[in-house]
Amino acid sequence: MIQFRQARVLCFLVLVLLCFQFATASLIAYKQKQRLRTSTYNDSVNELGIMADLSHDALLKSDFASVRALIRRWGEKRRDFLELRVVSPNGFVIAEHRNPNPAPSETYLLKTDVLSEKIKIAAIYLSADYRSANYTSKQLRGRLFLAAISITTLLGIALWLVIRKTALAPMEKTVNEKTSALQEANHELEQLLDNSPT
Repeated sequence: MIQFRQARVLCFLVLVLLCFQFATASLIAYKQKQRLRTSTYNDSVNELGIMADLSHDALLKSDFASVRALIRRWGEKRRDFLELRVVSPNGFVIAEHRNPNPAPSETYLLKTDVLSEKIKIAAIYLSADYRSANYTSKQLRGRLFLAAISITTLLGIALWLVIRKTALAPMEKTVNEKTSALQEANHELEQLLDNSPT
């Protein structure tokens, strides 16, 4: 009965610990996901600025082939870029690249103007998603949950061994000693009863 009660208490403690570990892992994974998404967005803003700088001279010279090559290479390099477009002020699409395998995910849109002496010569539009950030955060969450289960299992085993050694072993020893004493007393009583005249 005592062992059953202690096992229930131990199971409850391990369950509480596991819930705490899962809550902590979920919070860490959520915060990391937000950081990864912010980082992905900021990287895209920076890359859009670099594209504007690199295409500036080609746009001034009306070298649209160079602009198309730049946009194509950049779009092929980044799988999370769904669409890149360079559009002239009158709406003419100078260059465009679309990802052939868009994945359903949350998207964001960015735009930057390419200026020459404060005059807009083109605009670059970027449509991208958080695919890589979501994938990385999903892997992190899985690893954190696996670590939580492993840590909780190890702590549960250690806790059981400590309880067993400090509480149950001495009780078992006492119970065994008293059982032996009772068995001896019963044996002596049986012998007295067998030897007594009836």
